[in-house]
Amino acid sequence: MFLSNNFLGIPEAENTLEKSRVVVLPVPYERTVSYGVGTRNGPGAILEASRYVELYDDELDEEVFRVGIHTLPPWLPDRMEPEACVEALAGVVSELLAKPRFVLTLGGEHAIATGPIRAHHSRYPGLSILHFDAHGDLRDEYEGDRHSHACAARRFLETGLPSVHVGIRSISREEVDFAKRQGLLIVSNRRLPNVDGWMPEALAPSSRAPARPSPAAAPGSRPWRSCGGSRRRRPSSAPTSSSTPRCRETGRPISWSPSSATSCSAIPSSPGRSLARTPEAAKSL
Repeated sequence: MFLSNNFLGIPEAENTLEKSRVVVLPVPYERTVSYGVGTRNGPGAILEASRYVELYDDELDEEVFRVGIHTLPPWLPDRMEPEACVEALAGVVSELLAKPRFVLTLGGEHAIATGPIRAHHSRYPGLSILHFDAHGDLRDEYEGDRHSHACAARRFLETGLPSVHVGIRSISREEVDFAKRQGLLIVSNRRLPNVDGWMPEALAPSSRAPARPSPAAAPGSRPWRSCGGSRRRRPSSAPTSSSTPRCRETGRPISWSPSSATSCSAIPSSPGRSLARTPEAAKSL
């Protein structure tokens, strides 16, 4: 059976950009890596692996792909400096979000994260960030570069958005001190198996407080800690509706964009170049 280059291998002819409510943007960017290489191959590898995922989601009891998923050609900026890449990528994602779509950006190294986050923040002011990573990425600069992959979380926190950081197993003293000053909630990888112990707190609005200058400037603020503690019961599932898919773990409704996209001639016109959408092209970057 022929599988397309589209996410999940679903037919491209039935999932055009104009009809799809979900858009996947591959960004095979690699510039500031400090140990090993290969982040540029990430988008291609994810798309390849996605072909072997079942289309039915047993958690939602839905075939969610039917809302339409369109994968754009891989994109890279004309200027490869990380700061320039972030600015250009923010423009690309903003243009995609001009229509009611769910936009998924696939990197590429972590340095690009701030671009899509800025674009979504402009569109959705009430956004919060759930940051999954093995590393803190909270350094103010790394090897003289404030836009290094090791500073990605520090840069996107400058948007002022609330955040929770999950899975951290490696973090520097500088980053811990910063997290304490900001009152950030960091969930260590050692706590991940005990889902009942950290997930309710991570999902609580009080845990996703926006970054702030220091505890001294915000009396009574919650101190930083690696989340753990006593076991807690998960929130009970809310009654479900036959018309609104809900997560079986939380009972919360799962929603995409409010309506389908109607028109878009091609990949956004922000500075950048469109690459051939083949694995060979991605590997040659």
